[in-house]
Amino acid sequence: MATPAWRDVLRNLDPRGLEAVTAALHSANQTSALSTMEAELVTIAAALVARAPANVTPHVRKALECGATTEHLTETLLLASTIGGMATLVEGLQTYAALGIGSQAPDA
Repeated sequence: MATPAWRDVLRNLDPRGLEAVTAALHSANQTSALSTMEAELVTIAAALVARAPANVTPHVRKALECGATTEHLTETLLLASTIGGMATLVEGLQTYAALGIGSQAPDA
């Protein structure tokens, strides 16, 4: 998996800054009241509303690894669309389609 672009930029600006941010993110993930899957779904919604499809893809993959279903991802997209509007819905559907989500029968 490719390194997220923000990490490359921060590494070039300040390698110690990257270490600090990475440590803070790791710490937050360790103490979260949300499950990893829930945190990934929230991150997907935020990335969709922010119109950042490159950030959606890795988090969708991680959510699926953590047990998310097509229904979880669909609900996440629909909730994000209530804030982000039709453009969020369309962009999310396109991103999901590129990942093969929604092209199969609904999860049992």
